[in-house]
Amino acid sequence: MRELLNNTLLLQQIPSMGYEIIYKENPKDFEEEIYSSDSNGLGIHWINHDDKENCYSNPRFEIYYQTNYLNPTAWTFLELKHAIATLIYEKGKVTTDGSYDSSTSLLLMQNVNYSKQAFAHPKISLKNSNANLALGFFVTLPFIIMTMPDMEIILNEKDSHVTALAMLMGLSESAYWFINFIIPFVFGFILYFIHSFLLSYGYGLKGSDVVMLIVASTFYVIGQLWFQYFLSTFIQNGTKGRMMMIILIVLSMFFMDMHQFLSMKDNNSMILVHILCLFPFSAHMLFMMQGYVSSITKIAPFSWSKMNDSSYYVKPWVPIMWMVIDSVLYFVLFLIFNLFNPRSFGTPLMRWREIFNKEAWKRLFSSSKDKKISNNNGQFLSVKGLTKVYHGSNKIEALKDIEFDIHKGEVIVVIGPNGAGKSTLINTIAGAIEPSKGAINLFGNETTRFKEIQQYLGVCFQDNVIINHLSVREHFDYFGAIRGVKKDILEDTIDYFATNMQLVEMLNNRAGDLSGGQKRKLCIGLSLIGNPPIVLMDEPTAGVDVQARQLIWKMISSMKNTTSIITSHALEEAEAVSSRLFIVSNGQIPFAGSSTQLRSQCNCGYQLKLDLKEGYDVRQILQLANSFIPSSILSAELKNTITMPVDKSIPQFLCALYKKEEEYGIQSYSFTVEQLEDMVIKLIQKEEVNIAGH
Repeated sequence: MRELLNNTLLLQQIPSMGYEIIYKENPKDFEEEIYSSDSNGLGIHWINHDDKENCYSNPRFEIYYQTNYLNPTAWTFLELKHAIATLIYEKGKVTTDGSYDSSTSLLLMQNVNYSKQAFAHPKISLKNSNANLALGFFVTLPFIIMTMPDMEIILNEKDSHVTALAMLMGLSESAYWFINFIIPFVFGFILYFIHSFLLSYGYGLKGSDVVMLIVASTFYVIGQLWFQYFLSTFIQNGTKGRMMMIILIVLSMFFMDMHQFLSMKDNNSMILVHILCLFPFSAHMLFMMQGYVSSITKIAPFSWSKMNDSSYYVKPWVPIMWMVIDSVLYFVLFLIFNLFNPRSFGTPLMRWREIFNKEAWKRLFSSSKDKKISNNNGQFLSVKGLTKVYHGSNKIEALKDIEFDIHKGEVIVVIGPNGAGKSTLINTIAGAIEPSKGAINLFGNETTRFKEIQQYLGVCFQDNVIINHLSVREHFDYFGAIRGVKKDILEDTIDYFATNMQLVEMLNNRAGDLSGGQKRKLCIGLSLIGNPPIVLMDEPTAGVDVQARQLIWKMISSMKNTTSIITSHALEEAEAVSSRLFIVSNGQIPFAGSSTQLRSQCNCGYQLKLDLKEGYDVRQILQLANSFIPSSILSAELKNTITMPVDKSIPQFLCALYKKEEEYGIQSYSFTVEQLEDMVIKLIQKEEVNIAGH
């Protein structure tokens, strides 16, 4: 090659003009040398210089160039022709008459091959234009904006407890997140599949490998979805979710400028580039923005063979590598934090303190259907040492070392004043709230993970948990599918609940348009779908009219094979269907038994209310009552009222009272059984006095 250059007219004078001639063994080396610099450059590759038979008679050259002006290939070709002719002459390849032989004639017809590459400087001028910014914006942001409604739905369902209810009713975490991933992924893939063809064959990245664009965009879609889902594990409500998506859009614009003025420079910091590419949308922006510059200048449109091309500010393999890494990284981070992060409502699959617990991991991956429900009527469920403490500005002990047993088929009615801990008890048993301590024994298997009850559970929360845009029928279809109810059985179930809950006319109405009472009946129907062995209901009759309350209690009383735990303030109504009453006061259960046992324990008896003429004293009548029932007393709360326990002498007392109505100035009287609510109030007041005394 040196000999060839020494026989040219102009090329051999290059060193005298202050330019350096560099010899390379591999054409790729000087190709990279030329295109990695913004300076002018020319490279010549004598392809068949080792072919002694044809190197002079049929020489083949490739010319690589980079220049701001003119096209050097024509005069370079003439220079090479002259040099070859000179070499042929010097080596005796000339006839005696001084003319060239046939091989020289072949040379004059020889084409010199060269690769065409545009100059590098437009890359710098276009870099500061708005065109590549616009491309980065319109290629990357549409997917973030497209997924905003999905993210809002996910976070709103988390905030409204819809997600928690679905998982309590049997929906698996993997199924829930698979559906939430696959739908936006499919739409995103279709969007970018079409987009890649438009960019590759239309405008923006014309000439780039379309498969390379599709692959890069696919990994961007995957990485961005898992990145957003990873962030969602730290967010508990829809309002903050909308804010998160807006922040992502603002950040993406910020990163576009970062790439424009920092990444896409000759003296860029690769450390900064790698940091920025930790975000999937940022890596995708860099890839697309740089692709626009390289394609519009025709320097090096994207292709698999140029993944390591130095003519790019950042070699294409870097953002592609990071999009692949981000897809895996954020998927793993999502799995970890979704597994362990505390939830405002609902319990995580595992606790952080269990991360190195072998049994906890075995339980996580074990079958959830390995326990069988016993057919006998013995102990069905028991709770031991249940405590729940809320830590905040003030420490609140909502449940205090509660213990109880429940038998199969029982209807337990939990009563107590507001703030006593009824809802906390229901939500903790359901596994919707993590207890501070305690254990649950289910079918003879004891665990501290109350979440394990969920596979057998139907739940009706205190608030109406519904999906507003779904119809009543779609609610039954959705939760029936979660329960695994067969389609033909599900249709019969829907008809049964719609008829008994008077929802037949509302089946095709949106749930959000129902009245409060209708929403409540829908929630109760959903909790009973699939005949769950355990049903928890928190204030099922709250906010409904008398007729609806009667329908609800009738429905509850008809569940012969279901064990129910129900909180209620309607004690007289609940008493008719209850097996036992649990009275909750200050986070404890001071009484657990039947209504008859409660009346006996609280000395529940009768009340004699008297309307006396002026000047007559009720104490005369009390003396008469004491002569028959010595424990009769005056009521402290009610005027002219005598309370007395159940006693066989009551009929004789009433006969004597009838005979002395005139003597005692009795105008009228009523004799009634004390209300059960009064007994509960007495018990709660007694418990509060005991606590205050301590």
